[in-house]
Amino acid sequence: MSMTFPGPLDKDGLVAAYEETLRVFPHATGRLRRKRNDWTVGVLPYLQVSSISDSTMKLGPSTRGVPLTFATTSKPWDHYQYPAEYPVHLMDPVAINFTCALDTAYDEPMLRYKVTYCPTSNETIIAWSSCHLIGDGSIIYHFHHIWSQAYQGKKPLFGPPMYERYCTAPADEHVNNPDTAGFLANYLSHIKTLYPMEEWVRKVTATLASTVQVDLFTARQIQQLRLVTGFSSASGATSAQDALSAYLITTLNRVLDVPITRVSSILEVRISLFSSFSPQD
Repeated sequence: MSMTFPGPLDKDGLVAAYEETLRVFPHATGRLRRKRNDWTVGVLPYLQVSSISDSTMKLGPSTRGVPLTFATTSKPWDHYQYPAEYPVHLMDPVAINFTCALDTAYDEPMLRYKVTYCPTSNETIIAWSSCHLIGDGSIIYHFHHIWSQAYQGKKPLFGPPMYERYCTAPADEHVNNPDTAGFLANYLSHIKTLYPMEEWVRKVTATLASTVQVDLFTARQIQQLRLVTGFSSASGATSAQDALSAYLITTLNRVLDVPITRVSSILEVRISLFSSFSPQD
């Protein structure tokens, strides 16, 4: 993924704003490590952004801080062309290989950004790749917003992330419960077990094939539901997403031949991570 800006950007300002953003998202400084068949995430004990001019260098454990690559290119860049593989001169991919030999040591950053200035078009392209352990698209959106505001010397419109908010019971009471773990294992076996990559892809594809997307609601109808339910109840126990999900499922079960009996909710997690889901103004 990438963002394009007119003209050159201030390198020192970008680095300083990046460091400020990483203080809000400390887990983004993590490194994904593998020793034989054990995967771990290690967070750096210090916060220091390493400005790198050579994107081909290996960012092993000896690299100090979080990598932020800067480069200049004269190669053309078509904004409306989306190749199957992103141009290597614009992005440093996260090197994650789940199928390497068990005796292969692995230690790589989970987040990579590359800032490339193109003199021919007088544009700057910021491209990134990340490990999904950092979060989903909503998390990256908030990350970029805080980075942008810090670069411009402005305060973010969103509150900081909250790392101890559960949609269900806390892990020590819920996930570690033997009954719950056994129940989830029946539905999440492709995540619980370390399958070979090819077999894992087949299992995930089969799971997606059993899910039906139903588009029976317009954006206006959903917006009206949000206005009716509000962003939270007086007790804080029921969110707008809770009310919307319940309404959709109840309504759909009245018209579908096969009723919905199992739901995967991602929005609830996204909303709960932040104290403010939308700008206050």
